[in-house]
Amino acid sequence: MIHHSFSDFSSIVVSVLPELPGCIDEIISSHACTVFADFCEKTQAFIEEVEFSVSPGLDRYDFVSPHEGHIVVGIKNLTVDGSTLKPGDYVQHAPSVIELAESVTAESKAKALIILKPRPGCTSVPDSILDRWPDCIAAGVKARLMAMPGNDWTNPQLSGYYAGEYKTMWMAAAADVRNEFDVSRKGRAGFARSVWEV
Repeated sequence: MIHHSFSDFSSIVVSVLPELPGCIDEIISSHACTVFADFCEKTQAFIEEVEFSVSPGLDRYDFVSPHEGHIVVGIKNLTVDGSTLKPGDYVQHAPSVIELAESVTAESKAKALIILKPRPGCTSVPDSILDRWPDCIAAGVKARLMAMPGNDWTNPQLSGYYAGEYKTMWMAAAADVRNEFDVSRKGRAGFARSVWEV
């Protein structure tokens, strides 16, 4: 489940430019990267499967992204010799670091589903995600840029509107990811929501 096809944010730049008069491509791309990173962290849509070996006497493992310019922000699932590890079978010390509760007795094959997001200033992102949710990323970009004061494209009212649109769309995307894109929904997006929020 490796994303092989990557592209830049040129499609997002083209889609948002008409509503951001005078804004240059580089500024839009920079903010698109920030929005995309936020989207990936909130939805857990950018997931890769990595294979590794677990060895006797080695209980701690640190995962790195298979893609340059991206970082690991979480671990979704772990299997050792085909058996899924449950919480308690390992402890997660950091977004990318786990420690097995019990040492293995022999060299074993393992797999991990890791959650990724781009680093600041990224210039390439998976086509499969960008193509699936371009309107969400575009809404987030417009919300951020229109909130910037003193520019030709500044528009606080529209910024608020697009911020709401972005939130609605990333919540729907998170639900899709949580339900593994099944048409029969199994649950809402897994995120914490304030009790004060309507």
